Amino acid sequence: EVAADHVALGWGPSTDNVAVTGYTIYRDSVPVGSVAGSSLSFTDATVTGATPYSYTVDAVDAAGNRSAASGALAVVTPDGQAPTAPTGLAASEVAADHVALGWGPSTDNVAVTGYTIYRDSVPVGSVAGSSLSFTDATVTGATPYHYTVEAADAAGNRSAMSAQIEVVTPSGAAFASQRVGRPQLLPYS
Repeated sequence: EVAADHVALGWGPSTDNVAVTGYTIYRDSVPVGSVAGSSLSFTDATVTGATPYSYTVDAVDAAGNRSAASGALAVVTPDGQAPTAPTGLAASEVAADHVALGWGPSTDNVAVTGYTIYRDSVPVGSVAGSSLSFTDATVTGATPYHYTVEAADAAGNRSAMSAQIEVVTPSGAAFASQRVGRPQLLPYS
């Protein structure tokens, strides 16, 4: 099993003219653990996500004789670390027909690949990881809305939600554009 926080290894038994007394497990040519000769498994819980490793095992007998190392097993631990939550969510413009939002970047151990924008807990859009703004053009006037933003990485890990903000769109009928006609002189009576 290969996970973001551990790698579980197993192997077949070695043979010896007397008895195998133990096995030493190596990660990238450095010993990371040992087990008794009767055990044929080991879990390395000192790994980090999104990292390649190479494992080998050798056997030892009571006289201290060591076998040749096993063939190498290459693994890459998956990325199990979520990005940090976006910060500083704010509305840069609030109008009757749209709300423009901006926020500070999230960080990740690999890379942030995108952001999902939620309005009243429902996704209303998404942008690439390099974008820190979004305009919601599906709002109506004189209505309160609550927004949050969530970051994601390529492995599908999702951040916690940003702090929520509330905006209230203004009424759309506040100003109607009218054409001004030419003045007309009327006789004075």
